[in-house]
Amino acid sequence: TEDGVAEAVHDIGCTAELQDSQRRPDGRFDIIARGMRRFRLLGIDPTTAPYLTATIEPLPDLYETAVSAGQAARVLPGLAQAARGAHRRYCTLAWQPDDWKDPSGELDPAMLAHALAGDCLLTLEDRQTLLEQRCPAKRLRMVRSVVARETEILRALGAVPVSADQLTGQQSRN
Repeated sequence: TEDGVAEAVHDIGCTAELQDSQRRPDGRFDIIARGMRRFRLLGIDPTTAPYLTATIEPLPDLYETAVSAGQAARVLPGLAQAARGAHRRYCTLAWQPDDWKDPSGELDPAMLAHALAGDCLLTLEDRQTLLEQRCPAKRLRMVRSVVARETEILRALGAVPVSADQLTGQQSRN
């Protein structure tokens, strides 16, 4: 597109389900959306600006070549427990008790990394890397590592780093 928006779009994305929206006094909206299905971007139709439309293909999870889906079923619970522990340590330090909760124990371990990352102030780069990781075991290891790193930063700073929006009085965590 002329304004370069299409060029700034990542090759891997996800569909989103709108959970809530609130109109702000300036006409913009605060929205809460939940990522649903990962996809690979095949092409963007430049004639539909400002609302981009694209051709996509689904991007299902893959398992490490050395680990079958059956083996992953035995490995994922331990990785999920470690990732949940890192998430709990981060959230206990970063948020008030009523501002977060552990994701349901019923949540598919393949989706857990995304749910855990949703409570954490992670960079766009970290979030994109998690989204692009197709192996659930690697994704759980990755989210545990990133969240542990962020927890150590919080401990060192003694405060949650705030975004530019929060400094200007806007209220958004993610």
